[in-house]
Amino acid sequence: PEEPRPIRQGDHAVLDFEAFAEGKPVPDGQAKGFHLEVGSNRFSPEFENQLIGASVGEQREIEVTFPPDYGNPHLAGKDATFQVEIKDIKEKVLPELDDSFAKNLGEFESLEDLRGAVRQELEDSKKNQLDGEVWAQIQDELISRNPFEAPQSMVEQELQRMLDTILYRLEAQNLTLEQVGMDENTFKERNRDAAEKRVRITILLEKIALQEGFEISDEELDQGLRKSAEDMNQPFEQVKDYYQKSNVMEMFRRSLLEEKVINFLREQADITEVEAVVADPEEDKIKREESS
Repeated sequence: PEEPRPIRQGDHAVLDFEAFAEGKPVPDGQAKGFHLEVGSNRFSPEFENQLIGASVGEQREIEVTFPPDYGNPHLAGKDATFQVEIKDIKEKVLPELDDSFAKNLGEFESLEDLRGAVRQELEDSKKNQLDGEVWAQIQDELISRNPFEAPQSMVEQELQRMLDTILYRLEAQNLTLEQVGMDENTFKERNRDAAEKRVRITILLEKIALQEGFEISDEELDQGLRKSAEDMNQPFEQVKDYYQKSNVMEMFRRSLLEEKVINFLREQADITEVEAVVADPEEDKIKREESS
């Protein structure tokens, strides 16, 4: 049998732990038999780095400072202490990358098919990231070129919509605003600028749609509904019937119209793709020597 060894980067550690903040146990801050890939940053890079070198049976006290936007509201923005015991260490063994591996995934006939799918996924991810960055710049430019005050009634409606969304998410976690250190007024004041920006963008998009003569046909509406049905894994007719009975069909049509305007604006944007260049260390060294 192999000699037991301490945790290394990339290992799968099995842990028991309990978290404490401000000297008190953190609600839902304990686990037994918790599996964690060290270095995956799934939990906290600071936490995972302090596991390296620990052995099975060892107990460690790990100090972690969590960022304000951390997902667990009981830990967000706080210093926490974890009492950790290492129960097991598993080394990740990578399989051979060949046609047999690809076929075992059930979706591919060969390794080349798998590589093509991964390549396409990476390209799609990069495109989505670029689209998001371009849209953020377009919004800033639209607002800069078209200064006007957002109607406060619309801002209040948007703030309420944002509040309803966060309350729904908190309720799913059995939490309240007060438990995450906030009340409704504080939430609205913190998000007022974002709400005003959303309202101004909505008004500008509607105006552009009017100027360009954009509309959403019944056929385009059905296409959008079919995509929503696929995303929700629900029958098309059932989704369409729900939208009609819930009086949200026109809202959905407006969202499709906004999407059409956004795509139009992206196409109009002046985007220059620059090919990435990997530096040659030797060439870089020669250039530095020549300039000195």
